[in-house]
Amino acid sequence: MTIQPTPLTKPEASPHRYRAAADVLSAHFEQPIMADIKGQASVVLPEDGKYTFHSASALQLFGVLSYSTGYTQVAGHPSSDGAGFTTLATSVVENLNVLDVVTADRVVGQISTVHPAGDGEVPSVSFVGTRFDNLQINGNEIEVERDLDILGPRPASGRSYFEDAGVLERIAHQYAAIGKVRDLPDWTREVFWPDEPGRKIERLKFSLVRNVLGAPGISFGHVIDLPNFGRIFLGELTVERKDNEHIFNVSMIRLELYSVAKGIARIVNVRCSGGANSETKRESERRYNVEELGPDLGLVTERFAELDLSTAMPRQEPPDKLIEAAFLAGAQDSGPTPELRRANVWSAALETHLLRAGDARAPSATVLTTYGFFRTPLGMRLGVIHYLQPSAFSPAKLQPIEIMGWTFPVITRPWLPTQNGGPSRLDGNCWVKFADEKGEQKLGILTARHALKQGSAKRPSSVSFDVLRPKPPKGRVHRQSDKMDVALVAIDEDEWDGKVAAPHSRVVGFKPIRLITGHGTVDADIVEHQGFTFATIPSEPGKEPLNALYMFFNRSGEPGDSGCLVLDLEFAQAGPRPYLIYLGKYRAQSREVGYGLLIEQANKVWGLECYINANPERK
Repeated sequence: MTIQPTPLTKPEASPHRYRAAADVLSAHFEQPIMADIKGQASVVLPEDGKYTFHSASALQLFGVLSYSTGYTQVAGHPSSDGAGFTTLATSVVENLNVLDVVTADRVVGQISTVHPAGDGEVPSVSFVGTRFDNLQINGNEIEVERDLDILGPRPASGRSYFEDAGVLERIAHQYAAIGKVRDLPDWTREVFWPDEPGRKIERLKFSLVRNVLGAPGISFGHVIDLPNFGRIFLGELTVERKDNEHIFNVSMIRLELYSVAKGIARIVNVRCSGGANSETKRESERRYNVEELGPDLGLVTERFAELDLSTAMPRQEPPDKLIEAAFLAGAQDSGPTPELRRANVWSAALETHLLRAGDARAPSATVLTTYGFFRTPLGMRLGVIHYLQPSAFSPAKLQPIEIMGWTFPVITRPWLPTQNGGPSRLDGNCWVKFADEKGEQKLGILTARHALKQGSAKRPSSVSFDVLRPKPPKGRVHRQSDKMDVALVAIDEDEWDGKVAAPHSRVVGFKPIRLITGHGTVDADIVEHQGFTFATIPSEPGKEPLNALYMFFNRSGEPGDSGCLVLDLEFAQAGPRPYLIYLGKYRAQSREVGYGLLIEQANKVWGLECYINANPERK
């Protein structure tokens, strides 16, 4: 149940942007069951400052995890004294039980912040109300020593928490206390190691729990390492500084399970931030001269971790009414980080905008259209890229798309891909099972069509691969597609030894991926994709699709990599997930990016079950 009462009284045009979110649970389990649980009772505060409440109904995930009830709430309004802006986020869960090992009558996480008017970047923050009621681990009642004042009062003179000596000293003391524990597990050295001296700090991670008493296993600070169960982290607090905002995140219980169960869970999660509302005015004044993108056409070749995406798109997700209903689920499924999830949802809004505008928004001679990141003179931007037939390409300035006061640039590039056929070395093949015309199951490989060599005159239907990974077996072309540039090659049963099922990923998004190439693995990020239309206009089984569904990423392969398998790393905890078939690269001056076909499109056309080679020593 979600309740949104009448907005609290505030000025007609609020000078402040409120930000808060909460949920009671998110989890991913691999054993003894497979389950992916999105944020339960999730609420997000509108930027104009309202109140939202969401009750959590009982959850019983077999005997693995349960709770009887709970709720979340977020609120934003001018302070009662008129001197600032108050934001609240609360999450509560009752009668929690995880594998009859971690239990609690009630767990509460709560953050409230106050941003002073006129000097609102650094707020005061309080965690009053945050607590564990009757927390027990393996039947032992745990005494939790809280440290709710670890951040102290708001730093003087508008100074950041990141430059406050008292804050840094208290956090350093927390790390030092952990380091003094005898028989500390080796894994803690990587997790609880202080930042290097002199390094600019933009993120602090510590805890609202100073110590726990009475816990089984090994306990140190806010952490309990329990043999035959896993690791338990209590009251984790993260403070980030990004784009003139301080962001506070609290996760009351984080579990890393590795024995009787395998998986991760975050229980009772709250988030608060906010700042001056100058975004709309600033964005409405921005204009883009696409000719200034330079000879590399704005290509992105760095990993996302190396980039500043803070000005690439609006800081809030678009309202659902701006997105086709059929796109919503697909757009929200991918989210390796909240920032990239937001980018994916905005991509759906851009695709919807073009869909509703009709052909007027696509230049003539457009080969394909993608939504993604590119460089502009003002930094990284999310926008629309039209790839045109080379003869029709012109770097003319196109009309940008305006949505909710934000300017999304639209650019063009000539469609001049380079294919990467040639020799290679490792097994990066996408092995598949499929049904032939008689409905009989066949074995094969899904690969790039241009990476095949035709057989001899005596065996014209036989093909070999223009790669050495080590040498995939020869086979017979069962299906091929000019539009998708992929082929389905049938092979003999004696070539199938060592293959294990690996369901492919269907989730479109900006995410980390891994190319299994002939020169080792290559990690990259999806920086452009073609949107979510395939969710509503699927490829017809057995028929040539109207368009190929390509994804572009910030690394490229080498000769011989065409047809190699690309894995989705967003869901790596569930095992290898085939995602793309690598096809080649796109180059502009000194920059180049790779591109591949979404395996799901080939699956919709030909009906495939993906497999990987469990023993790379074999074919």
